[in-house]
Amino acid sequence: MASVLVRCFKAGDVRVNEHTELTALHVILIREHNRLAEELGAINPHWSDETLFQEARRIVGAEMQHITYSEFLPVILGQTIMEKYGLEPELSGYFTGYDININPGVANSVAASALRFVASLLPKKMGLYRNGRKISEQKMGSSFYAPFELYEANGLDEIIEGLARTLSQSEDPSINDVMTNHMFQDKPGSKFVAVVLFTTVIPRLTFQLLSRCWAGFSGSDHPTRP
Repeated sequence: MASVLVRCFKAGDVRVNEHTELTALHVILIREHNRLAEELGAINPHWSDETLFQEARRIVGAEMQHITYSEFLPVILGQTIMEKYGLEPELSGYFTGYDININPGVANSVAASALRFVASLLPKKMGLYRNGRKISEQKMGSSFYAPFELYEANGLDEIIEGLARTLSQSEDPSINDVMTNHMFQDKPGSKFVAVVLFTTVIPRLTFQLLSRCWAGFSGSDHPTRP
């Protein structure tokens, strides 16, 4: 593919191109959005394009929430925490505990530091599979901001099947060196690394708290609006 012009993907955030697997998930969700829009258009031919877009977007958002609260969070937080804070989806009916006075923003410590825990889940390599058979491996660092494997024939299918079959790492303080030393590397083989990922976590949190104090807000860990 060296002779073919390939480009990064456009989304609401440039980090869609952070690595191939993340980009692949975006592609799947976009395809789901378009599938829903097509079906909604067939059912409601009088809807405008904007209405179709927004209604399909709303359904995809609900699907994401269902996956997050039904499958991801119980594994990460544990069933006890899910039950303690009422995070489990309703088995029937509708949720009636909505409180308009609760700030839905993210706490500074979570936004600046805690969410980085997901990097501990990432392996150094991802398997690529085709019809249940492992055909090769991909180094995570090889696609940082260069998710060009998705342009290849069967590339998306092999990556998605690999995601389904490759085990994540344990949720712990250990982060593989691909993430800590190469995520923001200028180019493969370069000795110059813009940022070592986890050296920024504590300074980022400190800066956010100090910024709140300078702006006249409390320096405590209050949630911030998105």
